[in-house]
Amino acid sequence: MRHLSIETRHSEALEWRRSQVLEYSSEGYSMREIAQKLQVDKSAVSRDIQYLRKQAQENLRDHIQEVIPHEYDKCMTGINQVLKMAWSIVNNDVDSKTRLQALTLINDCNKYKMELSTNGLSYRMPSSFSLGSRNS
Repeated sequence: MRHLSIETRHSEALEWRRSQVLEYSSEGYSMREIAQKLQVDKSAVSRDIQYLRKQAQENLRDHIQEVIPHEYDKCMTGINQVLKMAWSIVNNDVDSKTRLQALTLINDCNKYKMELSTNGLSYRMPSSFSLGSRNS
C-alpha cells in the first residue's frame, strides 16, 4: 500500500512539473530558464517537452479523426434542415418578400455546403505528421 502511495505522489509530481513546463514554455522561457525555475536538470525539462509534444500530436490526431468529422456531419445536417424548411417556405403560397428571403437563405446554405465540402476538409498537415494509428 505504501509503495502505491509513493508511485502516485511521483506521478502527480511529474504531471505537475509537465504542466509547469508547458506553461513556462508558452510564456517564452527557454529550457534552461525553465529548469532553473523548477530547480531540475535541463535534461528533465527536455524529456518533458518531448513528452508534451507527443501528447499534443496524439491529441491533434484524435481531434482530426474524431471531433472534426462529427462536427462536419452536424453542420451538414443542420444546413440540410434549414434548406428543407426554406424550400417549404418557397413552395407554399407566401408573399414575394418572404419567398425572396427564403431563396436567399437557400443560396447561402448551398454556398456553405460547398465551402464545407471543399475548403472545410482541404487543410494540409505537415508531411512529418501521420494520421495513422497511434502505434505507428
